[in-house]
Amino acid sequence: MNNDYTYTPGQTGRTQWLIAGLLYVAAIGLYGLGATFKNVRLFLQLGTMAAAVAALQITIRWCLSTHYYTLTAPDEESPSGSLVISRLQGERRRIMASLSLETAIAMEPAADRAAIRALEGKHGTLRRLYDYRSNMMCKTGYLYIFEFNGETNGVRIECDDAFAAELKRRGRLIPGNEEPVYDPAEREK
Repeated sequence: MNNDYTYTPGQTGRTQWLIAGLLYVAAIGLYGLGATFKNVRLFLQLGTMAAAVAALQITIRWCLSTHYYTLTAPDEESPSGSLVISRLQGERRRIMASLSLETAIAMEPAADRAAIRALEGKHGTLRRLYDYRSNMMCKTGYLYIFEFNGETNGVRIECDDAFAAELKRRGRLIPGNEEPVYDPAEREK
């Protein structure tokens, strides 16, 4: 019986497309100005390169990528299951992270840096913070806090409330939900 649960956030905003487009226009404009003003050509060419590289990075990371979040079924390695984060970019699908739910500390709503700082006060300072959202400036999001090698780390994901509730249930992050999701005795059958 497959107990996997996958959520795919859609691209809701046009912010990433707008920023990338403005950077491409700025790169073209700076390139044109470099041909006109010979005494500051070096600075304009540096600005052209910086704008073009930033536009390309935003296009690849935010515009052309889609993230998938999968809660996998429990197995021998992870008795509660795991959170697998993968990215689809064109035809290529890569696993970005596979986190055992055994190491989960918290799953909290956190859309911006201020909310993350408030959660750091509650759960401790995050050693590393990974951003696996599909939209650049999304209004909603969750911070999955986990422990790895004795350090507290965080992953920003963009999911709906049902997926967050299922992750909390499987990771035993709901207060009072201490019953195991996976019974080790089932493995012996």
